[in-house]
Amino acid sequence: MVNSFFLALMFIIILIVGAMIALFLSSILLVPAVMTPIKIVKEVLGAMDLNEKSRLLDLGSGDGRVLVFAKKLYGVKGVGYEISPLLVLYSRLFKLRHLGLSRGVVNVTGNLFDADFGSFDRIFAHLNRRALGALQKKLILELQPGSIFYSYRYPLPNFQPTNEFVLSNGVHLYAYTKDSFTLD
Repeated sequence: MVNSFFLALMFIIILIVGAMIALFLSSILLVPAVMTPIKIVKEVLGAMDLNEKSRLLDLGSGDGRVLVFAKKLYGVKGVGYEISPLLVLYSRLFKLRHLGLSRGVVNVTGNLFDADFGSFDRIFAHLNRRALGALQKKLILELQPGSIFYSYRYPLPNFQPTNEFVLSNGVHLYAYTKDSFTLD
């Protein structure tokens, strides 16, 4: 009994330390792990005009909170791409499984540049300017007519948003459709 408790405790400590190391490394490499406050997640989802037929892609999904609340509040099916396997494990074990939302919502370990945008009508990203700049070409090529890309906090560097929302924390949510990607 004591040995299994000790092993479980060591596993949790290793998981926490590993997650901290992964967060630190991801912030150095490209995208810092900054969790969007739950109140703001709900506002963002409200601005997206979601319903049970919506398909949501969350790029850099972190702990999966955007997907969890999209499913819980709107019945949305979604996929999250997160580069940190520890955050994906956390989202699967402690968020999705405990909320009973494992069906229709999946958080996968993967590079957001490998995501296929074609089967989603809503795409959300809370990324920094550098990552958004790198993502622009993929959006131009893969965003489908009728689909909307939402960027929390930062606009895409070279394009005008179709719509812009100011949230209760003063941060902007920028919305882009396929028509946004015209070069003048």
